[in-house]
Amino acid sequence: MRRCCVVGGGGFIGVNLANHLAGSGWQVSSYGRSPPTGSLDARVRHVAGEFTDTAALLPAVEGCDAVFHLIGSTPARAEADRIGDIESNVLNTLRLLDAGAAGAFGRIVFVSSGGTVYGSPEQIPIPETAHQWPTCSYGVSKMAIERYLSVYHRIYGLSYAIARASNPFGPYQRYGTGQGAVAALLHCARTGEPFTIVGDGTVMRDYFYVEDLAGALAGLAVYKGDAHVFNIGSGIGTSLNALVMLVESVTSRVITRRYQPGRAIDVPVNVLDVHRAATELGWTAQTPLRVGLARTFDWMSQQERHDGD
Repeated sequence: MRRCCVVGGGGFIGVNLANHLAGSGWQVSSYGRSPPTGSLDARVRHVAGEFTDTAALLPAVEGCDAVFHLIGSTPARAEADRIGDIESNVLNTLRLLDAGAAGAFGRIVFVSSGGTVYGSPEQIPIPETAHQWPTCSYGVSKMAIERYLSVYHRIYGLSYAIARASNPFGPYQRYGTGQGAVAALLHCARTGEPFTIVGDGTVMRDYFYVEDLAGALAGLAVYKGDAHVFNIGSGIGTSLNALVMLVESVTSRVITRRYQPGRAIDVPVNVLDVHRAATELGWTAQTPLRVGLARTFDWMSQQERHDGD
């Protein structure tokens, strides 16, 4: 049986990925903050610990066929504390890569940010070969880790794959943490709170369901081809204004909008070219946006009823 560790397994993507892998026959451990109660598949062994705690992290990844690196900041936190972002994410990643270079594990799959590493795109959809000029600190730290992965592969032969994910959403994505517009929108649909739009709402992003991302990451863990970097998304752009209207349609709720001035760090359009993933991995996003929104809203509603019991 193949063994893996999901580093960052207590977070939104990590919980969904760990459960997907367990259901696919992997022996799965997860490492990071404690996941929501009852969220992890019973077959997943979770180890609670900080990314900074090498003494706890290294035993968790030792002997794994694949390590999934999901730990990171949020764009807002990275921008507010650039030095802290580098210290907590890039430096600790180097310690993990040192362990991989020494033979602690077989392959590392890193979840980068297709939404920020490219900066202002020269073409839409954006291919993996496009120039990377991030306009925010979050993208810079993701790009730094990507470059270090290439260095460790060239010098030490460390096997790696990079998933430049666009804008995943789904169950366990927490409102109020800066993790995404969908979680905030669905929260507003449930509570009646106004939704704040930064800019005029024409900013376009590539939203896709987290279970589809989990499938892509599982594929990257066993991929044997020559490519290292993959855009992972729907390949379809949706403006924030259109997303609000779609959520209103799915939930049958009216959402009050509040507009604030735009920010220099936000690029106007980000839609990924996902042909490489289709060709090399045989992967495409399978869940239509409307269906994913409905599933996530149902999950949020169930959580609300459970929390009220």
